[in-house]
Amino acid sequence: MSLKIKYSKELEVERIRNTLAKMDWYNQHGYRPMIPENFGRETSDKEIVRLVGKEYKDNKYVEVSKELYGQYLAIEEAYIGGLKRTFGNTISTDFEVILTKYGMGGSYSLPNKIIINICFIRKPLIKIVIHEICHLMIETDILKYGILQREKERVVDLILNSEKFSFLNYDWWQDSYDGTEKYIDDLFEKGFFKSPEKFFKKISSVRNK
Repeated sequence: MSLKIKYSKELEVERIRNTLAKMDWYNQHGYRPMIPENFGRETSDKEIVRLVGKEYKDNKYVEVSKELYGQYLAIEEAYIGGLKRTFGNTISTDFEVILTKYGMGGSYSLPNKIIINICFIRKPLIKIVIHEICHLMIETDILKYGILQREKERVVDLILNSEKFSFLNYDWWQDSYDGTEKYIDDLFEKGFFKSPEKFFKKISSVRNK
């Protein structure tokens, strides 16, 4: 079990490119990622590289890397143990964490990649790591059963705020779940920890009632 933390100018350039490419999706879902002022899809690769070269300061990434790694080690055994008891012993326990100054507070991609915005101040960065790891645990079912964006965010927050994971002291909820809590919460309470897959399978039926 481990975190492999990465950061570099090249990764920052890639992050900005990817964020600009997804701006329509972010706008559709009400998200406001951090991007350089006046940057848009028309911004050239040359301009992105120039800005990153100007803004990149290695010491901040080093500082955050050390802090995150220490905080994760303190909860790793209990957290991964709880995830294994919930999702099975075959889950991934090694994660690649990329530190950035751009985009959303956190994001993820299968099988084990997490991106953390070190400038995000609304939430402790270790909680973002915890949040994105939980996303990775459920993503296969999210894709399989067509779970909506706000639904999956509600599910992750319900998991991390549950009694089973109370040792994390997560205590974080998003400002809005677009009303999905009206049908997700009861379904979660009745069956998530009995069978996560059966829970996800039922969401579409209760959503459309």
